[in-house]
Amino acid sequence: MSTPVTRVVVVGAGAMGSAMGALIAAAGHHVTLFDVDAAHMAAVESSGLTIHHSDGTTANHRVALATTDPTAVASADIVLLMTKSWATTDAVRSIRHAVDDHTWVVSAQNGLGNGARM
Repeated sequence: MSTPVTRVVVVGAGAMGSAMGALIAAAGHHVTLFDVDAAHMAAVESSGLTIHHSDGTTANHRVALATTDPTAVASADIVLLMTKSWATTDAVRSIRHAVDDHTWVVSAQNGLGNGARM
């Protein structure tokens, strides 16, 4: 029996968000990366994400979508919030349409007060 594919949206796809997204995609899940850095999202769309492992090997992973357009973000089973603390409110507002009563929202951020901002 196969595991169902989970729809994951990573909001804040900098170094850590991209690494998490790549590893989640490698596990077979549908991953959307959402970030304000257009050049980075374009590079991910065209080339994927390369993970350099500690044993010296590398692996390239593709995500379903890398975008700066919040309207392109579809509904999610899990939203992984990886933004800087100061960007939390705007980031959450921009993708609230992708969240419903069954969506898990996980804050993996540094800083205090992120729960209140969400």
